[in-house]
Amino acid sequence: MQKVTLSIVQKFRIFLLGIVLVQLTYSCTKDIDIAVPQDDEKLVVEAYVTNLAPNLNYVLLSKTISYFHPDFSLNGVSTADVKIKEGKIIAPGDTTWKSYSLKTNALIPGFYNNDSLLGKVGLVYKLEIWLDNVYYSSYTTLPKTVPIDSLTQQIVYNGVTPRAFLTVHFDEPQSQGQNYRVMYRMAKDPFFLAWGDVPDSTQTFFNDDNSNGVYRHFTYPRTFQIGDTLQYYLANMDRTTYNFWESYQNARQNGGPFATPIQLRSSVKGPRVIGALSGYSVAHKQIIFKL
Repeated sequence: MQKVTLSIVQKFRIFLLGIVLVQLTYSCTKDIDIAVPQDDEKLVVEAYVTNLAPNLNYVLLSKTISYFHPDFSLNGVSTADVKIKEGKIIAPGDTTWKSYSLKTNALIPGFYNNDSLLGKVGLVYKLEIWLDNVYYSSYTTLPKTVPIDSLTQQIVYNGVTPRAFLTVHFDEPQSQGQNYRVMYRMAKDPFFLAWGDVPDSTQTFFNDDNSNGVYRHFTYPRTFQIGDTLQYYLANMDRTTYNFWESYQNARQNGGPFATPIQLRSSVKGPRVIGALSGYSVAHKQIIFKL
């Protein structure tokens, strides 16, 4: 076998290559500490006024939590003074107000409500919060309720198993400015305790900007089991409320905490605060899927 000899230059090149490989290997395993800036703590306001039921009119206060915080439980704030004022506009610049003080709930930190408060279509509502000598406020209105004409079903068969598609029918008003949130729940009881009881996957936000004054038919792409009872809700809201929830939906679908941030279009005024007072005029219907 022929013996291979290396020149000094070749040996030096091999030595340099070895150093480079060692450095590359080291750089692949080296821990890098990145200082992530902490956002200023903010007050989070989730507030509702609706015509559906008094228990669905409430204010939920909490504080923002860092993404790297070890505890993601609700950081409720139960020390605020919270009021909702109901206003009837007599003339431009002349509004009569009725004030409701909201009490805290011992079982749910940061939850405030008043069993006497039930939203009325056509009135304006003002949220007022005093917390640590800081004042926060927000306004909303309850536009007219858009009735649900009917809920219909279409039976299909997957092999021998019958299922049902759901179609919602309602008449879109001629006047422009409707902003919708549609929701459904699988339950025999039409009443629920809070808006969080409606799963996010069964909620849709849309408006009448591109389709106004028409009779709408909306068929869900999924099917339902025969014998199920479905509660359906159609909420109409003002544009300020709609803008907040549209920005919220966009933020939730933004790809996680390291994606490009989306600014929530909050309606609550005050320092270091995000959230909205949402006014919903809600129509409701029930359907039982049958053969």
